[in-house]
Amino acid sequence: MDQKRLLAKAILAKVPCSPGRIGWASSVNPALVYSQRRRLLQEEFDDLFLRTTSNSYLYNTIGLKSIVCDENRMPLLQHSLIHDVHRDRVKASHVLNQRIKQHLKKSTRHPLITLHDRICYPLCNEGSGTWGHWIGHNLPRALIFLDAHPDGLVIVPKSYFGRRSSFGAVLAKYISKDSIYQAPENTVISIRHCASVDLPYAKGVFHPLMVEYIKKLRLNRSGQVQSNHYIKRAGRRRSIVNNSELEYALQDFNIRPVALDLGDVDHQLELWASSGLVMGVLGSDLVNMALGSPEAICAITPHWFGDVFFYGLASALGIIWNEYYGGVIHEEHRPLHSSTFNLDINEFCVFLNYALIGSS
Repeated sequence: MDQKRLLAKAILAKVPCSPGRIGWASSVNPALVYSQRRRLLQEEFDDLFLRTTSNSYLYNTIGLKSIVCDENRMPLLQHSLIHDVHRDRVKASHVLNQRIKQHLKKSTRHPLITLHDRICYPLCNEGSGTWGHWIGHNLPRALIFLDAHPDGLVIVPKSYFGRRSSFGAVLAKYISKDSIYQAPENTVISIRHCASVDLPYAKGVFHPLMVEYIKKLRLNRSGQVQSNHYIKRAGRRRSIVNNSELEYALQDFNIRPVALDLGDVDHQLELWASSGLVMGVLGSDLVNMALGSPEAICAITPHWFGDVFFYGLASALGIIWNEYYGGVIHEEHRPLHSSTFNLDINEFCVFLNYALIGSS
């Protein structure tokens, strides 16, 4: 790394408990679920840096996943492929190192693109490539980079403006098109000055700087709250099998089911901004609270699936967090991250009634 720009000094970040209610189905043992969400979250962050490397190469070799290497083909940054980044170098297992070598070998046949006139920030989707990571981690970091380098260029896979058009659309909503370079797939990009921003997130705690940037993006709540909404899952992953029964029951609560994957980004965010309570299965569908600012969340969580990311985000933004643990697995013998499940509608409605009272 050629230079480091200090963005924030080391800090012990604390996130207060979000108000709201926690509930369990009668078949679930509360001692076995993720009760740590109700405690005060805190994490000690090291100094936060924006780092710059000279003469780097972006290997956009596997669709939405990319590898940034120095001129000796040593990995510098991780995007979607490796999760454990420490300081300036990637700590990768033997298996992951072999995968990197394979992808780099394939890339030798790909055309070379040169970007030498502006400092560049390769923005590819870390983690599992979800909407949650895109909104919660990557969009704020791109804005941090551009605040430090107003003439900089954010490099984004071109496919994020095609088959993943919502990803590109939300980026273009907050970043000028002149500051975005759409990288074609199966290319190698030579970058004279390549920037990276440390990941300011750990164990459910968002760095205060990250929270500050997310709050700048949020839509202002205007006018009277129109409705409460239930976000239906897009696809089968972690979906509710008896969803039609749930939607029928929600009529008594004046909660309107919506499928956000059918609307554009502006429509989605306006709907969130006009909501009192937003309900949905725990997952990336709920991350729009970062931009749309509802009053409260009601998460339906399969009791075998835990992710403190969303509770930490709600707490940091001052959103009331309600969460119901339940679900009976539908197909697999052992629960998976993506397992579909049946919901006890009657028990859930009792919990929902209390959640609505608390958020009114």
